[in-house]
Amino acid sequence: MQKLLKRQMLECIVFFLFVKGWWLEKNTIECFVE
Repeated sequence: MQKLLKRQMLECIVFFLFVKGWWLEKNTIECFVE
């Protein structure tokens, strides 16, 4: 149970960082285009 919870937390953090990085990259590109 503890192992599963830790793995889910890790996946959630990785997913959050991936989305955050993609969003920041997208915003940076839009800033340069304008």
